[in-house]
Amino acid sequence: MEHPILFLVQLFDLIGLGHFAHHYAHVVYSWFVMLVLVGIAYLGTRRIG
Repeated sequence: MEHPILFLVQLFDLIGLGHFAHHYAHVVYSWFVMLVLVGIAYLGTRRIG
């Protein structure tokens, strides 16, 4: 059973970027967190304006 937090590595395997994701999983998850934070900021500022 794969650790649930590593779902992005398996997703990258499906699209052909598994070699990158296995070596640099921390980069993949850092970018994922940044995208989530940008999305939250966008939703938050949309309600202010």
